[in-house]
Amino acid sequence: MAVFRKDSHKLVEFEQIFFVKNEDGKEKNDEGELQKLLFENPELFPIDVNSSDVNTSYFIPLVRELSVDKHGIIDILATDSSGNIFIIECKLAYNYDNKKIRGQITDYVSGIWSKYTIEASVNENKFEEFWTWLCNEIMTKSNKKLDNIIEESMSKNLDIPKTPGNDLVVKDIVNNIKENFRHNRVFLIFAVDLITDTLREIVNWHNYSLDRANNYPAFILEVSRFKKEGVELISTRTYPSNLKEIKSIKSKRENASPRAVNDYDKWVASLERNSPDEKEKIKDFVNKVKSMVEKNNGSMDWGTGKENPRAMPVFENFPNRSPIGIRADGVCIFQFRMMQNKPEYKSIATKFENEIRAIGNFKNELKTGKDTGLTPDKWINHSDEILKCLEIFL
Repeated sequence: MAVFRKDSHKLVEFEQIFFVKNEDGKEKNDEGELQKLLFENPELFPIDVNSSDVNTSYFIPLVRELSVDKHGIIDILATDSSGNIFIIECKLAYNYDNKKIRGQITDYVSGIWSKYTIEASVNENKFEEFWTWLCNEIMTKSNKKLDNIIEESMSKNLDIPKTPGNDLVVKDIVNNIKENFRHNRVFLIFAVDLITDTLREIVNWHNYSLDRANNYPAFILEVSRFKKEGVELISTRTYPSNLKEIKSIKSKRENASPRAVNDYDKWVASLERNSPDEKEKIKDFVNKVKSMVEKNNGSMDWGTGKENPRAMPVFENFPNRSPIGIRADGVCIFQFRMMQNKPEYKSIATKFENEIRAIGNFKNELKTGKDTGLTPDKWINHSDEILKCLEIFL
């Protein structure tokens, strides 16, 4: 891959640099540098290609170098805002054996699985022991509790006022992580500096086998670095380029969703924490949104949380994304970043943001280009204007 910067009169080619560290004045290849880069810069992770969940918008690294007894050491264990689980193996092209790399990462998964199963069945006592062990390992290595890591990531990625409902969202994510482990549902990520043909073939075979065995969706994340005159650029690409095929297979599995199967009635039942007046206004607004989107061949997604479900309109021409989410605690999240992260949606998503920010005092309340939440007292009296803005997606 060649990378250029266009100056006023010429193209300047950047030189590719590699993941190395200095030891005694000499540069040595170091997979730890790739691992560190991904862990400390979660925005490099292509969250939009690994999950079909409408409310998945950010990647959350949990712990590095997690030892799984005799099975080895997991480079990175991570989750996302939906509670999906990712086991990431970092390898540099000079050092990875295509024949061993898949066996290595699946060995980690089997090591975790064996911690809470007896003869391939989940043992609840062992599972609780495993969960305590995992939470303790995360605490030991990061000096933070699992809940705190998720809360910090949510605060960094979303501009939402502090409400009791946020604690419920954190609880939902933690519960989803726990249920994913319980049902042995994990994404396998090969993070490399070069995608080889053989590694592509391995991932293709692995994913083809998904509906025939208890395997795990896998993809490759290639991370490349380039430098020129003190400026460093980083590019990423994935294989498959998106996981639509994997998502399709996954959705057909009987136990594909590890989280709450929410619907309109469950969302309405969760509105009880709001005042009677707010409850009726929030419900009325969502009913109008629901009617509008369903009349135009769209659908409603009710989120993945048991404690604080979220009503999200999904328009026909904009699948897997939703411009707003109305949580059961009344917080309305304007999902600008989520929409704009998908290149083909960026233009209309930016127009939507501009129109929303023109409402009342929203330009001072909402952060530009960021998913931002407003409490009912800030948005409920502007519900008709918000509804009008949503028509842009019809």
